[in-house]
Amino acid sequence: MYLNNGRPIESKSWTEKLGVNQCFIRIQNHIMDTTGVKLPEEIINQFLCKCEIDVSSKYQNMVKEIAEQYVRELFDKLRDYEYNEDLMKLYVMGGGAKSRAKGELDMLEEMTYKEVDGLLYPQIEMPDETEDLTKLGKYGRMAMNYLKENEPARYKTLMRFGKMYEKMSAVEEEANQLYDQLEMQYLAKHKPQNPSSTMEMWKIREQAKMQAEEVVLNQIVMRFH
Repeated sequence: MYLNNGRPIESKSWTEKLGVNQCFIRIQNHIMDTTGVKLPEEIINQFLCKCEIDVSSKYQNMVKEIAEQYVRELFDKLRDYEYNEDLMKLYVMGGGAKSRAKGELDMLEEMTYKEVDGLLYPQIEMPDETEDLTKLGKYGRMAMNYLKENEPARYKTLMRFGKMYEKMSAVEEEANQLYDQLEMQYLAKHKPQNPSSTMEMWKIREQAKMQAEEVVLNQIVMRFH
């Protein structure tokens, strides 16, 4: 996942099965296949969390070798997604453990974790758009409510990535532009028979507003964004 000014970029987010659990499994299987010994889970977890274990050098070296090999593969996969260590910071998040092995993994930007029931959870802040969303106008709010009620998955995605205000602001601008255009077209086409009649002018303007808004709602606001 790419971040820009602390916010996730929705179009540059991918999922790969390369988490700490896969590294754990590979270490455990390698030790079992090589020595016939099932290394206790707490020993592997200790290495993944602290990069040190109180066992003989034989097992330390084997665990370290597999972990570093796994890390190299992980970074190769990151580079497939155009990761460049010279231009970017890399943040690693996870609920199971943190790896701080030597080599390429030293480039990782360590995060603050909180331990809960023996698991380490990253302390991260998701974008908060609460204040910005209060600035939305009529059509922006209507479009947001439409997504919330009819496209809940999309609504949650925009909120999660901090993109709701940006997206709804664009919808609102487009809706207002079309509304003004349609209203002007209607008024230009429907001239009052008596220009001095306030009531007749009011009725024409109300009809223009109603027709313009109906089109705006159907074509722009009440749809997937």
